[in-house]
Amino acid sequence: MDDESGLDGELEGRRHVLNFASALVAAEQCQIRCPIHEWCNGTCADPQPALEYRPLLSPGPVFSIQPPPSVSFPETADSSPLVNTAALEPYTYDPLPPQPGFIRLVRIQPAVFVDDPVTIELIQVRHSEELKYAALSYVWGPAVFDHDIACNGKRLSITKTLHDALKRHRQHQHTEPCDLWTDAICINQADMAELNSQIHFMNFIYMFASVVYLDFGNAEPSWFSDLDVLTKLKTFAEVDWQDCDLEDLPLHGMPPQGDEAWTNYLSIWTLPWFRRTWIVQEFVLARETVCRFGRFTFKWDDLATSFRSLNRLHIQSLLAATVFDGPTARNWSIGVLNHQRLYDLRDRFSRCTLQSPDRIEPIGLLWTMREFDVSNPKDRIIATMGMLPPPSEASFHFDYAWSFDKLYHRFAVWLVWGARPLWGSYERNRMLSHAGLERRVAGSRENESLPSWAPDWRAQSIEQYAKPLYSIRKVPYRAISRSRGSAMFPIPEDGTTEIHEARQILVSGRLLDTIVGIADGPAAAHKSEKDALEEWHVNAFNLCETTAATSQGALTGTYPDWEDAFARTLLGNDLYSGTHAMPSYAPIASPTTTRREALTELRSNPRWMEASVGYAQRSAPATYLQQMTTVCRNRKFAVGEKGYMTLVPELAAVGDEVFLISGCAVPFLLRRRDAVEGGAGTGAEGGIHVLVGECYVHGVMEGEEISGNEADWKAVRLG
Repeated sequence: MDDESGLDGELEGRRHVLNFASALVAAEQCQIRCPIHEWCNGTCADPQPALEYRPLLSPGPVFSIQPPPSVSFPETADSSPLVNTAALEPYTYDPLPPQPGFIRLVRIQPAVFVDDPVTIELIQVRHSEELKYAALSYVWGPAVFDHDIACNGKRLSITKTLHDALKRHRQHQHTEPCDLWTDAICINQADMAELNSQIHFMNFIYMFASVVYLDFGNAEPSWFSDLDVLTKLKTFAEVDWQDCDLEDLPLHGMPPQGDEAWTNYLSIWTLPWFRRTWIVQEFVLARETVCRFGRFTFKWDDLATSFRSLNRLHIQSLLAATVFDGPTARNWSIGVLNHQRLYDLRDRFSRCTLQSPDRIEPIGLLWTMREFDVSNPKDRIIATMGMLPPPSEASFHFDYAWSFDKLYHRFAVWLVWGARPLWGSYERNRMLSHAGLERRVAGSRENESLPSWAPDWRAQSIEQYAKPLYSIRKVPYRAISRSRGSAMFPIPEDGTTEIHEARQILVSGRLLDTIVGIADGPAAAHKSEKDALEEWHVNAFNLCETTAATSQGALTGTYPDWEDAFARTLLGNDLYSGTHAMPSYAPIASPTTTRREALTELRSNPRWMEASVGYAQRSAPATYLQQMTTVCRNRKFAVGEKGYMTLVPELAAVGDEVFLISGCAVPFLLRRRDAVEGGAGTGAEGGIHVLVGECYVHGVMEGEEISGNEADWKAVRLG
């Protein structure tokens, strides 16, 4: 048999497998498709109904699907016992027993008609590893409690999203286990003591649930074709196949490019579920996960496998670019990134034991979850607690009744002092990279109540704030060697001994330079990232060139080849070579030459960013533009009195001081408090500084300035 006929036979065999998988999923989903009755296949009205779900079949063997056997249901709601929920008395919660470990579970009563009111029994049980129950992960949505259900014979008002999720669960009531845990019903939200207790216990609830149902919301019956796409892609990963181009999709049994099935399949990652903070814990801790989207059910692993197939086919980004634009495109990108973050977190958690104190670090977890949404800013921290080490004396103990700024403050003090038995000094040093005047929500009245060294976890999105330097490159910076140690202590307020109330911390710091010049940022009127980046570069280069000519040798003394130093500064000195090499990025052999080529590309190519995206290796100029954009976004270029080139926070001002802080991998920009308050200072020795933010200083990021006079290191108060 020649090669061509062999390939044809292989392709036909692949179509055979895909058609068979499509036929199976169509038959399975046909079991629930009646718009009138629960758990009805549609034969109530017609013993031989037309098949609603028709698989996307390709040329090749076709497997017929026979209609399921008919069932008998009442044709009208007259014979169905309805509950008039509006006439019921309001439900009031009985308190849980005082012994630890008690929870409530929802037991949904079966129904005949889809429109029947939701009726539940709410029971109290003591949690154990042997207890059989399921847990629900869904989107709360607006806090409008305008849907009534019957709960233990009384009326309970819940949100529309939960009401719809309960109906979907009822539609699949044949599934085991039948008891369900859902936070909005199983926790008395009006009892703060119970709320605190149950939130601390939620990690165990999701960890030991037999299955966690991921409820994505409502979907039209027509979404079946997109479930078929999911199934085909998942099957693709299980058979031997080659890469294919977009135009070859029909040859592999897939819908052609532009088919609506692709748009609907990919749109699943635009759903709000993929952007909700609380679902991270609910997903990561689950033993088993099953997705529900409208009347359709499928395993999370099948969804994840289908998406990996797109990656392997090299068509994921190309397909998305053809079907989404504007806000939807942004939501899709965030959803895809969060999908991968969920997968990585669950994989990491599964490889660690419950007792491993270093399984997931709090700062790394908060940074990973930065693109997940919260309706309450307190949830930024509280929703992560269940994925940290089990409760102990060193744990962070919170009260949901606290204001979010008090919570953020107490959490920062805990990282500085209380968390040392768990993570040593590592997390508290990284914490400072997320803090400072630069990372505050503009106009927020809570800004003044939060010390500058305590992070505002509302202000971490890289679209509005600079990306932390510890995450910029493959190998982290080491401006200070770990061997030097770390000194960071909370200072209680005068007359008190309450460490957790401390508004100042004491660090060991060394003054490195004082800012004397800052390049202007791009004009706010710029509408394109291209124009803004070009102006940013021009302003920075002009400042550098002027300083080199007029600084009486300070800059040229620090950097004999100042143009090379400038080109490296804009990259954070990451040339994508050696230990920093990455497969899709060309190394930058000559920073000065590549910077000029990149600037030419930026000016001449209106679609310059697209040259930096894709699966082919980026050119050196495209690599330069990509890295420069990452490093310099939401930062300014500055020069110091000693000639150091520095990337500083956008709120930096002339006179701010660059410090090395013992134990911290990057330098920080500090400002004397009198300069902030506009009043008399406390003097150079023993004065109080506020943290402006972290900064990149070229020539010190690998520990070049660690050696020197030990007397240069001083105790510095941060307030």
